[in-house]
Amino acid sequence: MRHEYQAEKQVAKRIKALRVKAGFTQEQLAEKTGIGYKYIQAMEGKTPKSITVRSLEKLAKALDVDLIEFFRF
Repeated sequence: MRHEYQAEKQVAKRIKALRVKAGFTQEQLAEKTGIGYKYIQAMEGKTPKSITVRSLEKLAKALDVDLIEFFRF
């Protein structure tokens, strides 16, 4: 595993954990945020996509968490 992708992998795991805790499927979260399902799937994947701040803000709002929650690992 390459070191420079550690933060992306940790954020990806955090997104999934928060989504599951909120009781959403990836499809439901996509609908609630307006973010494409495939993009959410890629965010949570083994080789996650880089995530924009705008997407993190949408996710935080939909999951009813502070933006900083994505970085609590």
